[in-house]
Amino acid sequence: MGWFQEKEGMKGYRINWPEENIAWKVLNFEYEELGNKHILNDVEDFLGVKGSWPTVLSYFRERYGDAEGIWLTRSRRAVIEYYGGYGGNILVYEYDPKLIISDLGDDGIFVLSPEFIKEQER
Repeated sequence: MGWFQEKEGMKGYRINWPEENIAWKVLNFEYEELGNKHILNDVEDFLGVKGSWPTVLSYFRERYGDAEGIWLTRSRRAVIEYYGGYGGNILVYEYDPKLIISDLGDDGIFVLSPEFIKEQER
């Protein structure tokens, strides 16, 4: 990746505004309510710490407070393929690849502090 891309960031896509966009709340929901236990390892790797979920989440909150975090896809094709059934326009964000907390491949990435750019019709 060249200097220009790093400076400008990467583009990510989603359909519809998130119901919740405070990163620690979304991560906790993923772990506690949805049972996505990989989130613990993802956040540990992101922070460079190890521990139980309450400990790691507490450390995350101390470091990032109520920073925004949302799920995005890396391509317009993927957002339409995986999430197009929900209706709505495509929301385009820019993000720093160093702030990817969880990477599920084509299914999406959870990104800390993305910047909304524009809304596009499909």
